[in-house]
Amino acid sequence: MSSLHNTSSEALSSLDLGQQSTPAEDPTYITGDEFEEALSDSTTTFNDEYFLKVSEHTNLILQNLDGNMSVTRLNKDNIKKSLDEIKRSTQQLYDQVKTILRHSISSTENKTVSLIKNTIREKLSKLAVQPQKITTQPLQQLIVNPSITPSPLPSYAKVVKSTKTAEKQTIPVTKPAIIVSFKQPVSCTKETVSAWRKSIHFKKHTFNPSEVKTVSNHKIRVEFDNQEQRDEILNAINQPDSLVNADVAKKRKPLVILKGIYKDTPVSELKEIIVNQNPNIKSLIKSPDDITYRFMRNNKNKNLYNAVFMVTPTIWRSIVELQKINVDHQRVHTEDYPAYLQCYKCMQFGHTKKYCTEETTICSHCSSSEHSYKDCPVKKDYTKVDCYNCSSHCKKYNLNINTKHSATSLRCPRLQKQIEICKTRTDYGY
Repeated sequence: MSSLHNTSSEALSSLDLGQQSTPAEDPTYITGDEFEEALSDSTTTFNDEYFLKVSEHTNLILQNLDGNMSVTRLNKDNIKKSLDEIKRSTQQLYDQVKTILRHSISSTENKTVSLIKNTIREKLSKLAVQPQKITTQPLQQLIVNPSITPSPLPSYAKVVKSTKTAEKQTIPVTKPAIIVSFKQPVSCTKETVSAWRKSIHFKKHTFNPSEVKTVSNHKIRVEFDNQEQRDEILNAINQPDSLVNADVAKKRKPLVILKGIYKDTPVSELKEIIVNQNPNIKSLIKSPDDITYRFMRNNKNKNLYNAVFMVTPTIWRSIVELQKINVDHQRVHTEDYPAYLQCYKCMQFGHTKKYCTEETTICSHCSSSEHSYKDCPVKKDYTKVDCYNCSSHCKKYNLNINTKHSATSLRCPRLQKQIEICKTRTDYGY
C-alpha cells in the first residue's frame, strides 16, 4: 500500500500545477466567486466621442438637405465631408469594439484555465491523502474475466445474410370459369344476370360461385373453386328450357416483358437466344408457339430496348418467378406485362383496329382526326404531342390533366388505369 502512496505522490509532483502550493502562496489561484467577478469587470467602457461625431454629422447632412430647395455644389461638398467623417468614426468605433472583445475573451480564457487547474490540484491532493481507498481489483477483473471483453464486429457476410430480402409478388392463379350469355338479344348486362339467376339455383348444390364478373357483349364470367364444380354447373345450365348458354372460359396466353436488352441483339434471334441460354425455359416448351415474340417497347436508355413475348402459363410462371433470365451477354429483368387492348384507329380500349366501328382515325401523336400516326407531319416534333384520350376526358369533365404525351405512351394515366384493370383479371392461364 505504501508503494501505491508513493506512486500517487509522484504522479502529483509530475504535473505542472505547483507541488505544495496553497491558495495564499499561489497568485494564480482564484475561487469561483472571484472568477465570476473578474468576468463581469472585464468589459471596458466605450468612448462616447465616436457616437457624438456620428450624431453631429448626421444632423449636418439633414440640415443641408432640408434647408434648401436644391442641393448646391457647396452643400454637396459639406455632405461628402460629413459622410467621410461618419465613415471614419464608424471604423474607429468598430476597431475599438473588436479590441475590447478580444481582450475580454482572452482574459476570460486565462481565468477559466486557472480555475480548471486549481480544481484538478484539489482532487489530486485528496487522492494523495487517502490512497488506501484505491485498489487494483477492477483492473484485475477486466484482465482475468473474459466475459466482459468487447464482442467482435459482425462480418459483411453476416450483415447481408441478416438483411431482409424483398418478398416476391404473389402470382395469381386462374380459377375454372364459364362464360354465360343470353339466348335472346339483350340491351344490357343486367338482363343476362337476371336470366342466369333464374336458370340455376345453387340451393340444390353444396357450393356456390367464387366470383361473378361482367365481360364484353353483355356476357358474364362465373368462376368456381375447382373444375368439378364448373363441370357440374355447365351440365345443369345447358338444358333446353334454360334462358342462357354456357361455355367453358378459354384461357388466354399471358405476356411477359424483358427489360433492358442491348440494341445490338437482333430481335429476330431473340427467341432462339432465350431458349438456348435458359434450360429451365427450354424444358417447358412443347411446341414452337409456346413462346412468341409480339412487339418492342422503348427503354429509358437509348442503347437498350424492351421486348414483349406471349408464352404459355407454365413458361410465364417460370419467367416471372425467376425475375431475371439470360440474354446473350446479359441478365435482363423480366416481369408480367398486362395484356390490355387498345385500338390504334380510335385510340380507345377494349378492342383492336380489326373490330373498330368508328369511322374517324385519330393520330396517336398529335390527336388530329385528319390523319393517322403513320402520316403525321409533326411526328418528330415533341412539342406538338397531345394525348387524344386525356384531352377528350378533360373536355368532358372540365379537368386539368397533363396531356403532353402520346395516346399509346405508358405515361398516359388513362392507359395506366387500363393496365391496373387488366392486372385484376383472372381469365389468363396462370
